[in-house]
Amino acid sequence: MTAQGTFVYGTDTAKPLALSFPAHEAKSLEEVLFEEFDAGRGVRVTFHVIIGKASGYRTFYLTAATPLHFAYVDQQEVESDPELVARFRAAIADKRALHFPTERMPKDPADQASAEQAPAEDAE
Repeated sequence: MTAQGTFVYGTDTAKPLALSFPAHEAKSLEEVLFEEFDAGRGVRVTFHVIIGKASGYRTFYLTAATPLHFAYVDQQEVESDPELVARFRAAIADKRALHFPTERMPKDPADQASAEQAPAEDAE
């Protein structure tokens, strides 16, 4: 079983959106988000999901004031993925959105627009 990390957007009392990904992906997102938050900046994150029976995506502009948290299961200590963190940092520097699941994230800025147009694959 692959350890999961869950990103939760919203408060527990306000029907939060919870999306799970492999733990190293969630930890990598957590690392770069909080670097940006500490610098007083926000980050755009696009989640490719299935909405009803259709593929779609939701993009959020996350800031330090956004109610969000991360939760991890099946592991004592979760490590971020250095290669993924570097990809995230490069996307942020280029003012591009981060994409989840990460296989949906373009490696090249020119591919960004086409990634947001493509249909999503099954998401949990």
